[in-house]
Amino acid sequence: MSSITISSIVFACVFGGALFGMSLRAMLPESHVDTSSRDVVRLSMGLVVTMAALVLGLLVASAKGSYDAQIAQASSMVLSLGETRWLMSSQNANSISKPMLVILVFWLTIIFISFGLYAPANATVISALFVCALSVSGAILLIQDLYAPYSGVMTISSAPLRNALAMLGQ
Repeated sequence: MSSITISSIVFACVFGGALFGMSLRAMLPESHVDTSSRDVVRLSMGLVVTMAALVLGLLVASAKGSYDAQIAQASSMVLSLGETRWLMSSQNANSISKPMLVILVFWLTIIFISFGLYAPANATVISALFVCALSVSGAILLIQDLYAPYSGVMTISSAPLRNALAMLGQ
């Protein structure tokens, strides 16, 4: 699946979760949305938010490390054509774990459901949730693209590779 597709799915889940939370609020009895219930939900969501932030941070750091390694490797491709082929075939092996991505999207979706649960349904709140969901899906897009630097929205220039191949041909 492309990074844009995955990012779009994340956006739909997260923003859809916020809208679902808003509609769920109207169906809940008043005792379920009182101050004490709200505090418990906020505390539990604080834990999930912290875990999601840690995982997102680790994924960005890991993807950035993979991206940097492939840039250092691409500029020293003159060594041999065999190394070039190996790098190009192994770049697909370094990607985000699908189960980890599914769990992260699940966490983000329930976070946004809890946001929508206590939020008034007005244009300002919906716009803020929309921008937040767009930011979260953008982070997933960034992570996915950093793992595949030769394709996607952000790409590494192929000029060093072409120069290396031209030098090998001489």
